[in-house]
Amino acid sequence: MDDTQRIQQLEGQVNALAHAWLTLVAALETQEGFDAAGLQASLRKRRWPQNPALNAEARPTLSWLCDCLDEARTTRQSGGR
Repeated sequence: MDDTQRIQQLEGQVNALAHAWLTLVAALETQEGFDAAGLQASLRKRRWPQNPALNAEARPTLSWLCDCLDEARTTRQSGGR
């Protein structure tokens, strides 16, 4: 497998995991007592101090996931599911 194929495979895996995570959190948000705001605040603050290179890649992805949650919540609340 060459580097391009490996990158495409990794992209596919990451996107699948992101979709699964977003679906799970969206389902949890409909349950009373789930603190979605707390989860998002924690994710937005997450750091990997021992691995600065990971921070550079992971933090924007966590921010993107939180933004996706915000968009999904807005859609659900507007009845546009």
